[in-house]
Amino acid sequence: MNPALILLSLLAGSAIALQSSMSGQLSQRLQNPLLSLLVLYITGAVSLMITLVVKKTPLPNSSELINVPAHLWFVGGIVSSLGLSLVYWLMPQIGIAKVVSALVVGQLFFSMTASHFGWFELPQSEISLAKLIGLLLMMMGVILINK
Repeated sequence: MNPALILLSLLAGSAIALQSSMSGQLSQRLQNPLLSLLVLYITGAVSLMITLVVKKTPLPNSSELINVPAHLWFVGGIVSSLGLSLVYWLMPQIGIAKVVSALVVGQLFFSMTASHFGWFELPQSEISLAKLIGLLLMMMGVILINK
């Protein structure tokens, strides 16, 4: 296990919690999680376009674009919109610690299942007793955080 990659993962998790908190606050002020999400996606798209231009990132050619299955163009955005809308709505309702703790357990449960079955062309990793115990401990942590 590469410690630098673990540290980057922790940084990414912190960034997601910060972003979710701020977007939850925007959602509350706009009184609409969907508007908050729209602002997030527009801002993100503009910042990514600027980054791609600055880095002079080459665009894929037409044959590469045609070979991408149709569902990969749309499903991720739809699922992301649903998940983030729920997060932005929940943050002001129950608080960041409760939402993020439950998010992490949900992500772990799904990622362990996806890894076990090798879904989405990801590396396959069987669910072990140690992993199940770890997940149960995380679930217990969520229960304690939410009490």
